[in-house]
Amino acid sequence: MAFFLLPVLMFWLGAVSLHFAMQSPEFAQGVMADQEQMQQTANAVIASAEQAYATGSYADVLQARQAELMMIYGGGGAIFFLPTILGIFLIGASFARNGIFTSFDKRPTAYKQLLRWGLILGLPSALYVGFYGTDVEMMIPTLESALGYTIMQIANFGLCFAYMAIIALAMRGAYRAKREHWLQNLAPAGRMALTNYLTHSIVFTTLFYGYGLSLYGEYGRATATAMAIVLWLLQIPFSKWWLSRFKYGPCEWLWRCATYGKFFAFK
Repeated sequence: MAFFLLPVLMFWLGAVSLHFAMQSPEFAQGVMADQEQMQQTANAVIASAEQAYATGSYADVLQARQAELMMIYGGGGAIFFLPTILGIFLIGASFARNGIFTSFDKRPTAYKQLLRWGLILGLPSALYVGFYGTDVEMMIPTLESALGYTIMQIANFGLCFAYMAIIALAMRGAYRAKREHWLQNLAPAGRMALTNYLTHSIVFTTLFYGYGLSLYGEYGRATATAMAIVLWLLQIPFSKWWLSRFKYGPCEWLWRCATYGKFFAFK
């Protein structure tokens, strides 16, 4: 939790410091000039990336992606992202060590608490971010952006717990009734999560980017989301078919061999 909360605290310290510093007209003028310069740089990177994605070669797309990553994570951006990722990773490891992911039939109270507090904290926060957080300027640590960032983190954290609890409670009901639950059909796709994730990247970059079918910008978000869901639905039976013949997904097998430094039986 300390790692997770560290970026939030840093954001607030920066926002409060800047708020008082802005009382000086000369400093405020300099900050506004810096903000305008950063916005112009961001707009240029975005425009260049869109051009590369729509019509560029693979090398152009790679260069544009690198520029985007530098804009997001460079200049201190990693200080905010890395502690958050590490904090979530450690919380997940703690849950796994305590059997939260595997003993859903024995921990109904724990899941009910996760669901209750996850929805109480996560749902209102997500709605706030969805309705009011889209216009917050996040490039400068103002009090408004600090509040938006904090609420966004609460939404991410709370809804994550709620989703886990909903799945666990549904599985618990099926377990107690001694019957299979339809959610169990997702297990093979989960065992091949890395392969399936990379497959989405390969399929959709080929469809949309300039070095493929150049469909970038031709479809809205709803259509693109529907296409992703269709591919995922196809991956569910494919993953089951694959794991009936092999022990691991191809990428999972490579990752496992690299992790332990030895070859594992694949078939």
